[in-house]
Amino acid sequence: MKKIAACIAITLGAMSTQAFATEIKSGTPIQAGNQGCELLADAVSINLSSNVFGAYNCVKDNNTIRVATCHKAGSRKSGTISCAVVNVIPGQNGGEDTVQWNDDSCKTTDDTFTSKSNGKGFVASTAGGSVAATSLDAFCDSATVVDALIK
Repeated sequence: MKKIAACIAITLGAMSTQAFATEIKSGTPIQAGNQGCELLADAVSINLSSNVFGAYNCVKDNNTIRVATCHKAGSRKSGTISCAVVNVIPGQNGGEDTVQWNDDSCKTTDDTFTSKSNGKGFVASTAGGSVAATSLDAFCDSATVVDALIK
């Protein structure tokens, strides 16, 4: 799943005005322009593995595409996850950038947190940071579950 999210983040590389997450339908192109992701130069097709659900969010204001994935049969065992930056929102009018972490409790990359028993999702952003695991608030049974990770 990390490879999928990383490829999506690198491939998409441009942004849109959408403020909501959109399901990634395996093999169905994400259209450039108003029909999909406004600043894409060309349509992009993403092929997800069986039972992998994904969503993307294009935000023109932040010049960012965020992507999240989860696997229906992914581990639901609680475990320790390293904190990682998963998105950087540029500051407005010379202000400081806002850093988003893979968990609200994270303050540095030396921190860790314990995942919930619903399983893990993976998030990435074209604005910086890394592909990182995060806890899901519900079991991974649709793209709706990962929507909340990237809104």
